[in-house]
Parts: sequence; structure tokens; C-alpha cells
Amino acid sequence: EDYVAKRLGDEKLEIFGVAGNAAFHDTSEADASKVASGLLGAFDGVLLTDASSSFSGWHRASAGAGVPYAVAARVRKRVRVPLFSAMVAFDAPLRDAIPFAALTVKTKDSPLWFASRSQSKPGMPAAAAECWVLVSTPKWAVEEIGREPMQDAGGAFKPQTDDYLQSVPGPALLVAFTLAVAPYLEAAGVEMPTARYLQAQRWGSAMPAPANTGGRDSHGYSDATTTEVLGVRYETGMPPLLPVSREAPLVYDRCPSMESAAEAARGFVALDERRIFYAGDFCSRRPPGFEAAALSGLEAAAHISRVLCQEHPAPGQNAATPESSRETD
Repeated sequence: EDYVAKRLGDEKLEIFGVAGNAAFHDTSEADASKVASGLLGAFDGVLLTDASSSFSGWHRASAGAGVPYAVAARVRKRVRVPLFSAMVAFDAPLRDAIPFAALTVKTKDSPLWFASRSQSKPGMPAAAAECWVLVSTPKWAVEEIGREPMQDAGGAFKPQTDDYLQSVPGPALLVAFTLAVAPYLEAAGVEMPTARYLQAQRWGSAMPAPANTGGRDSHGYSDATTTEVLGVRYETGMPPLLPVSREAPLVYDRCPSMESAAEAARGFVALDERRIFYAGDFCSRRPPGFEAAALSGLEAAAHISRVLCQEHPAPGQNAATPESSRETD
């Protein structure tokens, strides 16, 4: 179904879809299917930011065929780095026994990549319980998605459920964290406190695999570390989130498919004549993560503002023809 679709003359885009709980990723399919798609409104333009909106149909966040291929393809073909995370609160603090506020795990085959104590972050308020965020390795996340796919046998989206998250990923990450900190607790003569709260989350598209670096192509694909599950390509390695040397660029080499320097410099996708745009780190050539996503959003917002102001100039200003943009895959 086309969720971003009909042009109303040259003025507005009608948006179709579902709203409320039916749109959430973790709402059961039985409940979500009860809500019919309808008109959500008419808008000057559409900005997509969810990487899964680029899928043609199976994912709940899919924007459908209403998103032109020229816009969706650059995001759809990016290799995804999946992760599982968990928030755990303990009934006694660990900070006096563990001489750090964050850690990475180097143990082979451990499901845990890194962990951090929430209260150590700047501006975080004090809390009655000490909380830690646990994040899996991409390799373990891919293996887990293989065991519990995001699609059913018919190809339909399978929402993550608390029953699953709290019985498999959450406990697995907590056990791995317990093993990682055990030597420090033993040295301090402190027992591992009881977890009074545990909530896990699946991030099927946590970040894109870096492009054009580490043997990866312009989509982040590598023969050595990319695997496919039900038609979706995932990164199993732990890609560097920053350049690995002082000489390495902070921005990756431009994709060969981009035809101009202007296209290569952009951290977003734009189809100005349709007023459909895509932003996020999946559109960016910067190292993946929050910074790339934030800068992509800022750049896209500035571009959209220029496009709309050209189409609807203020009184006394002459209208200009919007710059035509084309992103190729």
C-alpha cells in the first residue's frame, strides 16, 4: 500500500497510514491488523527518518511504494548493524566495587559488546537504584535474529514481545555482564547484587555498516562479515565507529554511483520535485551513530527550508525554481 502518495495539485502531499498504538513496532500483529489505514493529513513535504521505512512492505515502518525508488534504494541497500540492548537496575550499587563507569568485553563469543552505568552520564539525575545499559555484539544479534526472525513464515512482520525479550536476550546480556564484572566484585569481597528490573530491546537497524572502508563497498557490504537473513543484509563484525588512524578521513570516500560533488557531500536524500526526503545516519557518509544522524537531520532541514521557501516566497520576493535533486543508487 502506498503510504506517501497522492499529490494535490502542486501544493500538498496526502499521507496514508495508521496512527496510535497500531503504528508501534512492538504492538502485536493481531491488534495492529484491526486498525485500517486512513488519511493522516496533507503536508507540504515528507521527511522519512526510520531506516525500515525504505522496505517495500513487510516491516511495520515500511512507507510502501509511495516512496520512489530513487529515495528508498540508498537506504534499503545499506547493510544493517543489529543490536540488542537491556536496561538493568540493581538493588545495591556496583560503583564502589567496579573502578569504571563503562566497559567493553573482549571475551570470544560473549553476547555483550559494552555496558555503561547510567548515573555516570553528565546531567543524569540520581536514582534509588543503580542502572546499567547493556549492548550486545552485532554477531550475537544476527545469530539471535536468525533464531527468532523479524518475519514469520509468510514474510509478515513479527513484533518483538516482552515474553521473548525477557526470556532470551535480556537474561543472556545480564549473565554476560555478571561474568564480566565478577573478578572485580570478588577482589572487592562484594557479591553480585540482585537485578530488580530488566528490560531488553531489539534494534534490527541500530546503525548502518560503514561504507567504503574496511573492505566494505558503498552499501557497507563485506564478503567477510555480511550475512543475510530473510532478504535483509546484516553486519556481523564490530565496525569502527571512528576512523582507525589519524590519517583516515572523518567522511568516507564518495560513493561511485553519486554523479556530482554536491550529491557526494550530502548527508540526506532529496527528491525535490516530489518533496520527499530521507534523513538519518543510513543516508550519511559519516561514521555511523548519533552524530551522523543529527547532522543529517540538520542538513536535511536546511535544504527542505530552502526548497519550500523557493516554492512559497514571502510577500515581495520572487519565486524561484527549486533546485532539482536526484539521488541514484
